[in-house]
Amino acid sequence: MKLDKIRLATEEEVAAIAVESDLTPSSRVLAMGDMRAVWRVTNEIDPMFFNGAADSKKYLFVWGIENILRGTGASEFYFNVPATDDGYQKIVEHFGATRTSKEPEYRYKIAL
Repeated sequence: MKLDKIRLATEEEVAAIAVESDLTPSSRVLAMGDMRAVWRVTNEIDPMFFNGAADSKKYLFVWGIENILRGTGASEFYFNVPATDDGYQKIVEHFGATRTSKEPEYRYKIAL
């Protein structure tokens, strides 16, 4: 079986998945045949260790991190929140975070 080559997606292919793909200015979409994958080079602040800090201190810590990232020209950053921590989810959503996953999921890493 001969496989198609992986290539950058066309503008039309990107547009077809854009609504559900959380594309950022640094994102690229890869394509092979009818398959697509979003390649996102981004800032990630994860994990964060709050060690029992009060919510007000957590907010100041994240606020400071946001300002440092803004100063470097970053347009967004990603982080994880436990699916079981409804309180923390409400806090980050109150301050403008948007959930990018549609369901609880496991996060993996592949060392290259």
